Amino acid sequence: MGVCKFCEIEVCETWYGNWCEKCRRIKHIINLFTLDKVISVLDSVLIVDELTQKKKINEELKTQLTKKEYRLRELKLNTIREEDEVD
Repeated sequence: MGVCKFCEIEVCETWYGNWCEKCRRIKHIINLFTLDKVISVLDSVLIVDELTQKKKINEELKTQLTKKEYRLRELKLNTIREEDEVD
């Protein structure tokens, strides 16, 4: 059995085949939807431009910062409550 002629990584299922199971599935999807549609979906889902990437990073950092601030407030309130209970 040879190596897949598309991905050049996986082994073909049969000795006379040219495609591995995964690449055959990709080929089937392309036949169902068209090559342009598949490329469009891949570009929109997998390929992220630099601006979008920076926005996502900033959003994630803001979310983490907000969570940390909330946690600090919560700890501070718990400390104050404990001090009040001791008095």
